[in-house]
Amino acid sequence: MTISAAFKAKGLPWSQKDDEYSTTNEKMMSDGDFKALYNYFHDNYGIYNTGVIDNSFAEFCMSIQHNPLLDYLNGLQWDGVKRVDTLLIDYQNAEDTIYTREVTRKTLTALIRRAYQPGVKFDTCLILKGTQGLGKSTLFNILGGQWYTDGIQITNDAAQTYESHRGKWLCELGELTSLRKTEAERLKSFFVAQYDRYRSPYSKNVMDIPRMCIVVGTTNNEQFLKDITGNRRYWPVRVFDGGKKNVFCDLAKERDQILAEAKVIHESGEPIFLIREIEEMAAIVQQEFVIRDAWADRILNYLMYTEQITTPSNC
Repeated sequence: MTISAAFKAKGLPWSQKDDEYSTTNEKMMSDGDFKALYNYFHDNYGIYNTGVIDNSFAEFCMSIQHNPLLDYLNGLQWDGVKRVDTLLIDYQNAEDTIYTREVTRKTLTALIRRAYQPGVKFDTCLILKGTQGLGKSTLFNILGGQWYTDGIQITNDAAQTYESHRGKWLCELGELTSLRKTEAERLKSFFVAQYDRYRSPYSKNVMDIPRMCIVVGTTNNEQFLKDITGNRRYWPVRVFDGGKKNVFCDLAKERDQILAEAKVIHESGEPIFLIREIEEMAAIVQQEFVIRDAWADRILNYLMYTEQITTPSNC
């Protein structure tokens, strides 16, 4: 819970700065804030029981809670200029193909849909593959804004995993390397899940919380896919230097319009999965990033050599 959401005031009795708890400063409640809250009720109202204060404060927060992400998205108005499909083409110099356009469009539409319909099924992950310095992470950071994180931790600990993306909307798996089987299985399970099961500290009940974030990734590695059955969940796109637009200078100016267009696509009800024709294209692209087995290469070379020396000549 943010203090500005709980207290729509410019300042609080224990604040040190006039704007410390303003509505534009999303400062989270800290242990120090709660201690100050307890002291305030003790000094002014003679209430000593911290449990009573905690319960009253929690009830108050529930009564006035709101979603600042939806407030932001609801305020967007699209100007009619199409930017979504060519985002990676314009800013990351990706190849202009139907595949690139479709995976970009579906990812941005899913981003909006998860905000308005938390828990909606979306079990794929856009991966930008390119050298360092291209602004791959910067692109995702700007799009996600204050709801972006590259600190997501997908572990076997459900609580730790949820806490690492709690309140976030766009989560980046940074610098993906070759995925071992256990890692691939863990990621697969995370992508498939539409809810996070979580019990907050000191709470009595476990809750199933609809997931509002999507996951994207970046990598420098040429080969990082290993799980034969799970590769379809990754949408790799090669990116290069030399885009028509500069991600560091121009994207922030267009961010609102890009998301506004994605919101219009979402509102049209367009599906966020690929049709079969594009899935077949995706499968070809995914094969480019599959880790090659050294023994498989040797066997293939041996078979090719054997075929050459056993094939009868035409003379």
